[in-house]
Amino acid sequence: MDLLPTLAAIVGGKVPDDRIIDGVDQSEFFSGRQEKSNRESFVVYVGNDIFGVKWRNWKMMMRELRQAFGEPTKEYPVPLIFDLHTDPREEHPLDPRWWQTGWVRWPAGQVLVDHVVSLKKEPPIPMGMPDPYEPVRNQ
Repeated sequence: MDLLPTLAAIVGGKVPDDRIIDGVDQSEFFSGRQEKSNRESFVVYVGNDIFGVKWRNWKMMMRELRQAFGEPTKEYPVPLIFDLHTDPREEHPLDPRWWQTGWVRWPAGQVLVDHVVSLKKEPPIPMGMPDPYEPVRNQ
């Protein structure tokens, strides 16, 4: 999602301003002139479905694909939480009831709430639309 603004900054281009662009310019980070990314979080999609959210060094997953081909997606009644600093391969979910990690559900959940609000402001482009796509603006 950050490719368009980043590449536009690198080549001196301009990002379209007639629609919401959810990417951010990462050129300073990728070139090593900036230590931290300009993105603190992102929503994890598989196809058109939301599977979770990554916020800072935390990942909260509400569902996952099964390992064997053809098996159904696994849905979790309580999200799995991973600390990507200590478990970068996401092999050991933390106990979400534990006060030291359960709090992550709130800021990560806010990322999801903000994302859903943004989709209401600027719905995704429907499949099969002509290119270039001209968004319909509500007056």
